[in-house]
Parts: sequence; structure tokens; C-alpha cells
Amino acid sequence: MFSPTELVSKIVDAAKKVYKEHPDRDNEYWDAFYTKSLTAENTKKLIEYNNSESNSGYLIDEGPSERRYNLYEDDGETLTSWGKSLYDSHSVSGYRKGISNTIHIAINVKELECLKEGKRTKYLSAFTLALINYHRRREFYREFPELSPIATKSPENINIYCYLWEPDVSGDNPVTEYQDLYDKFDSSDSVDNAPSKIQGVINLLGLKRSLRSDYFIKGTGSAALKHMWKLWSPKKQLELYLCINEFREEYVWLDNLLLNDIFAKSNPHAACYFQAFMLASKKYGASHDALKRIFKHINKVFGEVEVEPREYWSKLLKFNKDDLTDYNASIGIDMRTWGQRQYTGYVWLALESKGLHHYDGSNSSLKKTKRKKYNYTRPALDILLKITNQNGRGYQRSSTKNQEELYVALILGYIDRMMQMSNIDEPMVQILPIDREYLGDLAYNAKQSNADQKYSFMKRLIEELKGEN
Repeated sequence: MFSPTELVSKIVDAAKKVYKEHPDRDNEYWDAFYTKSLTAENTKKLIEYNNSESNSGYLIDEGPSERRYNLYEDDGETLTSWGKSLYDSHSVSGYRKGISNTIHIAINVKELECLKEGKRTKYLSAFTLALINYHRRREFYREFPELSPIATKSPENINIYCYLWEPDVSGDNPVTEYQDLYDKFDSSDSVDNAPSKIQGVINLLGLKRSLRSDYFIKGTGSAALKHMWKLWSPKKQLELYLCINEFREEYVWLDNLLLNDIFAKSNPHAACYFQAFMLASKKYGASHDALKRIFKHINKVFGEVEVEPREYWSKLLKFNKDDLTDYNASIGIDMRTWGQRQYTGYVWLALESKGLHHYDGSNSSLKKTKRKKYNYTRPALDILLKITNQNGRGYQRSSTKNQEELYVALILGYIDRMMQMSNIDEPMVQILPIDREYLGDLAYNAKQSNADQKYSFMKRLIEELKGEN
């Protein structure tokens, strides 16, 4: 017969053994050091098993007592905001929208205390099991059992993953990190690509204290990770823990480069650069000096363009900026000889993501932004679009299904070219929209009908990194 207390005892024994042998964080041993697949019925017994000595009153804890979440407001009838969010999402999409059939448990390796009103309050004793992606749902599913993935009649097993976790106890309020582990990992919507979920995973994996820039700390690249994971692991639903853990070294390195002009709201392709930079860092190795210089140069040019876009591009492309608004003039760019022009790889990338077409005042998507806005004549705008690889399209609004993949492949293409040069400042011709070497002619999820067809450089690089060639 299944015994929740015996299982918890086994997990704690395993945790103590791993921590004794590997007292300093070692991802290979700390992450998912204990896994267990339980029937829905036994899972229900485990997570609902009571323990009067814990903060939450359950065998598997859920944080400080004052962080308990109420399902209803004080009137006892109105759902709280998180309760309503869960109810609405489950009613529409079922439980898979939130947590699928996976439960994550963190085992804190240090006793955690807080100095409160002059008294030390114990928040979590060492090797207490903490339910980090289910603590709000426990009450929710008891109230709405028909929405629960662990109803006793469910045919599916529930997978349980246990991790060692060490909070930073050196700060003024070490409990904050502990509270964040719960609140962010188990956000109210808790879809697996939510930025708040990334923040929780970063915390669990011990990366939080190594990060410096908002884009990475706040999990802004959540949608980018989701897209990249489709190509990296097409047969698996996104699991943020696995995704971030796979790229953890690259994630921290890119963050520490402080590429703030690339990963800014003013860059419409920030998510594509995030994916391209992660994959390039995986290929060449985080801390690669030449790659670092390339990233820094791209960021520098992006910043220079943003100061005064018209000045920058009119000077570089050699046209009069006043001709942009003069219907009696045409900007001096001859499309017949455009293919012969040569610029550095990082300038070509700036043209794609910081070209003047992105500052078009007639573009409705700019109206609510602080980005600079300019008015152009229609002929001038047509030229500004034509000189880009994708005719100025934004991948978010493109009718091309694999537009995001094309942009990532394009960025990787320029990086690849620069890495092959003896000097990254060497000029090169533009990568054209018909380029098959980098852009290919097949989307990642399309099947080859003949051997001459090519997938994008993004997909081919992923296959190379995974050793699938």
C-alpha cells in the first residue's frame, strides 16, 4: 500500500546523501536528483497528506504561513484574482494549460530564518519538501475536483521531479528569495512560457544571483524560448526547466554582456537575436572572444542608430535626409547596383532591425511607443523596405509562417560570416532573400520532397549541436 510519509522519507534521505557528496551546487547532481511516477490516486494522497508541524499544514509544504493564498475573498463567494485566473484558464483549456502532468518539488538544503520584529522566525527547516508549482492548485482542485489532473479516475500517471535548492541567506531579507520561488514559479496563469515562470525556474536553478540585465532577469525572452524549443525538441511540449537548463551557461554569459541596445523594446527583433545569440554561443562556446566582439559591435551600432536614425543612415547610405519627405526628389539609392554594396555584418543587421522603415510614422504599431517617428514619401518608404532582406516585414505580423525562423537564420548567417573572417570589420555583401545557404527553402516542420531542398541555417545548426547529422 502506498505511504506518503515513506516516500517523503526516501526523498529526504536521497537529498541528504546528494548534498553530503556535493555540498556546492552541481547541476548534474542537484537537478532532478530524484524522480518518481505515481498514479493519479497516489499523487492525490501525497499532496493532500496533512502534517500539523508544517507552515501549510501539509506533508509537502507551501511556504510561510502568511503567504498562504485564499481561494475566495472575505465574502466566501467571490474568487480571488488568482483563483479566477485558474478557473478561467482551466475551463477553456483544461489543466494542461497550466502544469501538464508534472509536479516540481524543491528541497531546501539550509535552514531558513527571518528576523521579524526583533525575533527570529523559522520559515523553512533544512530538507523540507516544498511544493513549488502546485501550492495554489492544491486548494483550487479540492474545490473544483472536476478540473483536476489528479482525479482518482485519471488514467495518466503524474511525474514528480525533486531538486536541491539553496537560497541566498546573505541578504537583509533572505526569505524574499524563498517567497519568490513560490510566487513566480507558480504564477497565477502559470503557462509554461510566462515570464514569471522563467523567473521561478531561474531562481530554482540558482541563476538569479548571477544575472544583471532586466531582459534576462525578468524572463522577457519567454516567447523566444518557446519558439527555439519547437526546433530543438519538436516532439516535446515546452518545459522551461529543461530548456533553460540546456542553455544555462549561455543564458548567464549573454546576460553579463549587457547587450541592452539589442534586448530593448525599441528592437522589434529582440526575440530573434535572443535565439540566434543563444545558439551561436552554444556552437562556439560561451566566453568566445571573437563572438563576444561581434555581439558587442552589433549592440554598439544599434545604440548609435537609435540616437538619430536619419542622420546615421543618410550619412552611411549617402543620401540627403530631406529627400525622405520631398515628393519632388528621390533618395539616392540605385537598386540596380544595390547588390554590389558592402558593409560589415553588424551594419547589415542594424539595417534589418534599426533601418528607417522601423521609424515610419504611418505605422500604427509605433503610435503607442516612445520610438522616434518620421514621415516619408511613399516612394522613399518603398526604397527603405526594398533594401532590407525581408522587405521590412516584422516576423510577428508576417503572413510567412516561418518568418521568425527566417530572421533567426538571417542573424546566424551574418554571425557565421563574421566568424569565418580574419577581421569582423571586413565588409561583405548583403544576404539576399533568395539565399538558400542561410535561409533555406523549407520551414523546420516541412518534409523534404527532394534532396536539393534545404532547411534554414537555424534548423541545421540545431541538428549539428544535438549531433543529429
